[in-house]
Amino acid sequence: MSTLGALLEDAEAPLLQSEWVQVASTHLPTRYGMFRILGYTPAESYPNSCERQDRSMIALAMGDVSAVAPPVYIHSACEICEIFQASHCESRSQVDAALQIIERCGIGLLFYNHDDSAFGADAFLHLQSGLARMTWEQCVMDTAQILRSMGIRTISMIGDEPARKRYLQQCGIEVIESIPILPKGRKHGGATHG
Repeated sequence: MSTLGALLEDAEAPLLQSEWVQVASTHLPTRYGMFRILGYTPAESYPNSCERQDRSMIALAMGDVSAVAPPVYIHSACEICEIFQASHCESRSQVDAALQIIERCGIGLLFYNHDDSAFGADAFLHLQSGLARMTWEQCVMDTAQILRSMGIRTISMIGDEPARKRYLQQCGIEVIESIPILPKGRKHGGATHG
């Protein structure tokens, strides 16, 4: 049985019980246009969200994302690539490409997932050992929860990843199309982000 299948059967499963609370919202001018940046924290840690959290989420929103099936990109933080521009990983270029797609459409959402194991010394240990950080399944479930809280049930997924598409649909989000982000034949350097 898949991880999600097991969680759906278990009413006490913490991953599905963990809802998210929006704790911040402001405008963010970028080279790709004006976005709203929304900050989220897990409900179990709210209202102490000013304290250091193991997990958090940022959503960049452009346009009226509730009006149509918006383009959505799900990304996991990767400081090795995004700050230090490591050559083995394409995280930074994928975020740029996703934001360009949203800019062209004039509407969309980019979800930026953060967990502590993606930062600091732990990130280097994971890179050295080849271990995954936050699983992509966790990222998809967290994103699906926030999309549902925003009243969004149908999206266009930026990135052509059938496994993520299936997982989103199992989490109650209909994916009506996939928008490719990388040329065919090229693979993302990391298993848990992008």
